[in-house]
Amino acid sequence: MRLAIYLVAAAALLGAAYLVFQVIVKRAYLRRGQLDAPAIVLQLLIWFAFALFPYLYSPGDWAWFWAHPHPIGRGMGAIVVVLLVAGLAGLVAAIAQLGVIRFVGARAAALQVSGLYRVTRNPQLVALFPLVVGLALLRPTWFALGWVTIYCVMAHLMVLAEETHLRRRFGEAYDQYCAQVPRYVGR
Repeated sequence: MRLAIYLVAAAALLGAAYLVFQVIVKRAYLRRGQLDAPAIVLQLLIWFAFALFPYLYSPGDWAWFWAHPHPIGRGMGAIVVVLLVAGLAGLVAAIAQLGVIRFVGARAAALQVSGLYRVTRNPQLVALFPLVVGLALLRPTWFALGWVTIYCVMAHLMVLAEETHLRRRFGEAYDQYCAQVPRYVGR
């Protein structure tokens, strides 16, 4: 029964993410060239729901990430700490480089192609990935793996909406940038 509830909740969260990122955010970008207040609030609510997901829909022994000692020993604990610190540091660096106002969808005067944006077109989302994996490893279960998968799908939906906007806004310059820099990592 718990698995069925988890799967229904995951489908609902992903459906809401699709609606927000692929419909509402795209519409805001199309109409205004930047996110409006409702689109920003809805995006924040979707990510907040994602952050609460393990607490609400995981087995009781994984009810909260730090409620219990790590189950698989010190070696994995060190890996978790590295993932959490690396993810948090990368996220802070990416937001600092872009600026908080542009981070939440304000109109960009120019295409950002320097610093972390020379390595990946989506440094915030790439930095969040090890953070999410590190948190999931605190209570490694199939539910935790599901949470990481939900993150990947939600992040990709968000990226697709942003790419449509950036392609429309910057045209050929954005296409050249995409040819040189990977969406996430690697080639």
